[in-house]
Amino acid sequence: MAPRSKPLPAGTLIARRFVVRSLAGRGGMGEVYRARDQETGEEVALKLLHTDATSVDAERFAREARILSLIRHPRVVSYVAHGQNEDGRHFLAMQWLEGEDLAKRLARGPLSTGEALLLLRRITEGLAALHARSIVHRDLKPSNVLLRGGDIDQATIVDLGIARPMGSSTGITAAGRPIGTPEYMSPEQVGSEEPVGPASDMFSLGCILFECLAGRTPFVATDPVLVMSKILSAEAPSLLSSRPGVPPPVAALVQSLLRKDPAERPASAASLLEGLAEHLDLEAHKGAFYPTLARDVQELSSVLVLSLPEGAGAEEIGAILARNGAFSRGQRPDGTLVAAFARFGGDATDQATAATRAALVIRAAAPGATIALATGPAFVSGEQPIGRAVDQAAEALAAEDTPRGVVIVDAVTAGLVGGRFPTAREGGRILLAGEELTRAVRPGETLPFVGRKRELDLLLRAFEATREEPLARAVVVVAPPGMGKSRLLQELRARLEAREDGVLFLVGHSDPLGAPAYTMLADALRGRGLAELTTSEGRAATRAQLERVLLDDLRGVCAERPVVLALEDVHHGDAPSVRLVERALVELSDQPLFVLALARPDLEDVYPRLWGDRAERMVLSPLVRRDAEELARAALGQGASDVVVERIVERAAGNPLFLEELARAARATGGEEGAPPATLLVMLQARLGRLGPEARRALVAASLFGARFWRGGVVALMDRQGHEASVDQALAALTRAELLEKQRTSRLAGDVEYVFRHVLVREAAYGLLGEEELALGHARAALFLEAAGESDAQSLADHWRRGGDAARARVLHVRAAREAFERNDLEGTRLHAAKAEELGAEGAELGLVRGMACSVLYWNGAWDEARRRGTEALPLLPEGSTWFCRVLGLVCTLAGLGAGVEAFAGHLDELLALSPDLEALGAYAECLGRLLCLLAVRLDRGASSRVLARMRETLEQTGAVDPSAHGWARLAAYEYGRSAKHDPLAQLERIEDAMRAFEAAGDARMQVVCAARAGEALVALGEHEAALARLVEAEALAIELDDRRTKAAVRLSRALFLAEQSTPEAQKEARALAEALVAEAGLNPFDVALAWGIAARVALVEGDAARALVEVDRGLALVDPMRLRRLSLTATRIRALTRLGRGAESLSLARAALVEVRAAGGVGAIEVDLRLAAAEALRAAGEVGAFEDELRAALGLLGEQCADVRDPEGQTRLLREVPSNAEAARLAREQFGETAVLTLLGAA
Repeated sequence: MAPRSKPLPAGTLIARRFVVRSLAGRGGMGEVYRARDQETGEEVALKLLHTDATSVDAERFAREARILSLIRHPRVVSYVAHGQNEDGRHFLAMQWLEGEDLAKRLARGPLSTGEALLLLRRITEGLAALHARSIVHRDLKPSNVLLRGGDIDQATIVDLGIARPMGSSTGITAAGRPIGTPEYMSPEQVGSEEPVGPASDMFSLGCILFECLAGRTPFVATDPVLVMSKILSAEAPSLLSSRPGVPPPVAALVQSLLRKDPAERPASAASLLEGLAEHLDLEAHKGAFYPTLARDVQELSSVLVLSLPEGAGAEEIGAILARNGAFSRGQRPDGTLVAAFARFGGDATDQATAATRAALVIRAAAPGATIALATGPAFVSGEQPIGRAVDQAAEALAAEDTPRGVVIVDAVTAGLVGGRFPTAREGGRILLAGEELTRAVRPGETLPFVGRKRELDLLLRAFEATREEPLARAVVVVAPPGMGKSRLLQELRARLEAREDGVLFLVGHSDPLGAPAYTMLADALRGRGLAELTTSEGRAATRAQLERVLLDDLRGVCAERPVVLALEDVHHGDAPSVRLVERALVELSDQPLFVLALARPDLEDVYPRLWGDRAERMVLSPLVRRDAEELARAALGQGASDVVVERIVERAAGNPLFLEELARAARATGGEEGAPPATLLVMLQARLGRLGPEARRALVAASLFGARFWRGGVVALMDRQGHEASVDQALAALTRAELLEKQRTSRLAGDVEYVFRHVLVREAAYGLLGEEELALGHARAALFLEAAGESDAQSLADHWRRGGDAARARVLHVRAAREAFERNDLEGTRLHAAKAEELGAEGAELGLVRGMACSVLYWNGAWDEARRRGTEALPLLPEGSTWFCRVLGLVCTLAGLGAGVEAFAGHLDELLALSPDLEALGAYAECLGRLLCLLAVRLDRGASSRVLARMRETLEQTGAVDPSAHGWARLAAYEYGRSAKHDPLAQLERIEDAMRAFEAAGDARMQVVCAARAGEALVALGEHEAALARLVEAEALAIELDDRRTKAAVRLSRALFLAEQSTPEAQKEARALAEALVAEAGLNPFDVALAWGIAARVALVEGDAARALVEVDRGLALVDPMRLRRLSLTATRIRALTRLGRGAESLSLARAALVEVRAAGGVGAIEVDLRLAAAEALRAAGEVGAFEDELRAALGLLGEQCADVRDPEGQTRLLREVPSNAEAARLAREQFGETAVLTLLGAA
């Protein structure tokens, strides 16, 4: 067939972005060219539709572009851009892939089984991404699979020309033939009877796999029609007959892919992908599969590792461990013993306490024993404990400088038991320093009692009712650990014991390991002669007699005074004590006996409906936000940052103990709230231990995704395909437990999205994973997200980085940095650029990320570092590319700002001599525009004229189609006009035109800057209401953008506006804004100087010339190269010196400034104000003639401004509402008279 269009010559520019290098291939619909993307400097495959293409061809081409733009996956060719060229031809730009297609590789012979399986894995990964987006490829064949670099492991699917959304018709050509390649078409494609689904691609994949192993396709005939006939009617041949050495499971897999009935094939690529690991051994191809999470996950344990002295009995030590609650124990290869204390009802402190007690008992039994304790995740269900906590304890024990015969505890264990056991630091380690304290120091005792006043009042009223009637009653306070039960008891006791009516307060504790009968009551009655109650031996009659003694004794005490019987941790309490209390409530019902029981929510599991209707229930809810904030500030101390307080309150979720721990950690880091303390996480991890195994595994799997996750992701990570019901049950249980929250909508189509209700729960679950599990889990999460169509490069990059695939992560971090830059997210750009560099970016990729870092640092005011990064980036970037222009322009601008000022002239020459690529013209115009703004403030007329000439040439090349270039040109004209000739109305038109252009270009940051400048331009016209409205608009845009530098620029403009107002309130607000800007970290020195100038002007209005002089001098010290700003501040300094009576200094400064103005040929917007300041100094020195000359010059400038405005009302506002203009007119009237003033204005 004759070509329908001539090949494009090399150098042809397509869509102002892609430069054609060579013809790569032709097809029925168009040509494919190798081209260069001038925006990135990267190679692309550029597909162009024929000029005489039919509407069907155009529709198919557009569909391919749309489909490709939806897919972001390393196994599918990457989309770059699509659209129409200036001549109307449709184009599609894709990633350029170097290598050979699979068809060429198979022409040299079949693959090994291992190679074929690896290829299958890679193609299936790409298909899974398509199917997740409901796309069917429909033309999968070897020529559409490209092996990047000839590497099978880098197989990539290309050519989605006839891909269709699921449910679309199969497609028939104009000649009535099905669309596709016959040898790889599925029966449903050949039959063309119904829409094809993912199973059709599975059949094509089976054909490819068969060919890879057998060396031929499964259906062979001399004519395509006969091939299709065989596909419909003949069974696929056995692979084993063509390749006898293929493992039977592989042959069976091929056979399953080639079944006639779509329902009998794997339903989709995702289902095939998940099923491969169960049938095939791919260990020889490391990296081809990512294992699922372990079936068991670690759980929070307190681990004890000990080395016994010679002669110590291991059996005796084992008995001690068992008596003290060790869950599992064993002997390590080095001969040390190990034991784990776990599953203590969800309480980390209880299990750490049990382990510490066991260590003390062992030390007493074997004095030479050396023991190490650590608390953290471990596997405790096997023959012996293993995991992170075991390793940590073993390392502490094995250290060369570890003293013998001591008990070493890690920081987490010390934090959990520190209030109960004394510890000491020695040689960088923590040692147990003594026996258990008789009274533990409880967390929070030194903090104010906040947020429980209502509960305390209820308890006090209940006690009063008990005493006044009298009537025995009980209250059961239920709450998770850390919610303040013990503190509530402490406050109640303090209130009651402060009275003079002699309340008897008895407190009993329980033991989580269990205890003999009546232990809890015996503890409460210790010292009352009833120690015999601890005896659990003897006949039942004896126990009954003892209970009778107890009840009689309580009755006697209650007859004398009210009794409060407080029982802590009743969920651990011994049953005889619990039953005896219930009996006391019945038999002593007419006595002033008040029983207060404290328990955790699992009380109902141990003692359902404790004491029935005889007890009231009180549930402690999380602290409300106001109370949580008050407690956080008390815990943090004076000067606590509002931001830190807010974050701590958010993370603590109303739990006072969590709040205190977070505040303590923040204090330890100097007030910065960072990672949660380890003690807090282990408390939560212990609670997670109460979950069922499946729920705990689901929670840990979910934690790998972050704060939000998807049901399908949990299924994939837990390897529960086909058993999804168990995952659904686990997620439902976690939702009922208020650990998760199901969302109404989902970011991933067709999946259910969940979020963690509390971020700390997610961090605790995540902390239960070991390093290997984390790497495998994140890699698996990345695969799931890619297959599900996740487009967030940041999320995918983070998963691949944590999963150990630096190459994938680097590519995605570069993409994420570019996406962040395009949406004006400077911090996101900085973070991703830095990560890409850390992961080994090189060449143009490294230049790109360093260039982006340069831009971010420039905007953040870190100019020296920005220049360094830009200088490093330039040699790596393609000269003339978009980012080369941007970076060279920034480096030049930075030198002009003072960061490497000696190199400014050289950078300027290089920039002006540069020949930018056509696609880079917009970026080049931006560089020139920014540079013109700088040169205007420097009053560098010579360089300005050179740059202005180059800008005109560039604008002629870009035309009117590039709004960004137009915006920079108009902004540069505005800034240059302000420094040369002040025509206020024309200035307003320029800056508003620039603002609209930046809005059209999507450059929100520059749109905000121009909106603020427009406010300044309106002030210069005396239109204060309109100026205020424009500044309010700029502030709203800046807040939405959330960029610190942009917000500061808007606040500067507002401060300038307020300083022009005459009211004391406006002046006060102007000073407050200026002082805040001066104190703001990271603001560039020239903006700081401007803020000092505003403060000094306010001081002059307030009559404080001395303060004005100090403040303006601080500003002048920062602006030396910026002559226009220096002259503006000089006007304020002249006035301050004049009003302080330092006439000689002010006169000398005024004359020098006027000389500089004349040399510059005028200084635009500030000239009237500067001449007035000089006139004031001249009049004070008695030089009347010179004074009058400056007044005449100022009036001449005002006349020119009036001529620019033309409108009489506008002229009146200009002369009356602009303070410097009004002052000039007033002085002139006083000096020359009204008629002379009008004559001077009219002459101008």
